[in-house]
Amino acid sequence: LLGYGISGSIVSIFQKTLIKHFNLIYISSVSLFGLTSVLVFLICQEIPFNAEEILWDSKQTGYLSLLFILLSIPFFFASTAFCLAFMYLKKNTATLYAADLVGAACGSLLVIAILFFLPAEKALLLIGITAFVSALIFTSYVQDRLKKLIQLVLVGLASLFAVSSNFIDLKMSPYK
Repeated sequence: LLGYGISGSIVSIFQKTLIKHFNLIYISSVSLFGLTSVLVFLICQEIPFNAEEILWDSKQTGYLSLLFILLSIPFFFASTAFCLAFMYLKKNTATLYAADLVGAACGSLLVIAILFFLPAEKALLLIGITAFVSALIFTSYVQDRLKKLIQLVLVGLASLFAVSSNFIDLKMSPYK
């Protein structure tokens, strides 16, 4: 919820500027969610946090704080996209909220089903790719000159994620 809170505050403060550039910021937020959901996972795996040592090793408190901050980053971008959509589509708030709830319910069930067929790290990559694909679909509604460039970057990032699936390993903590 830390990422959601920070995002809500920033969107509230800069709402006029963000709404003015809705298409670009919305696409960027969705794409950055996909990118950071995987990158933050990789970074967090390298942090030597051990919950059992938190009472006597002061470094563990710093590691835990760092984990909280890093893990809030993807949620910051997801929340920014949600907030912008609600602000931009004020007249359709009820429909948008219903779609959000249905999407969250279906998404959580889908992730559980996917985990029966894919290892966790591949499922995470699939989530990242799905974010890029959804941003790519949104660009079809955009009517500006950056559209082709944005589409090219999104396809490239989604492809990079798909190809990199063999390079991501889940490192189980020795403390679990």
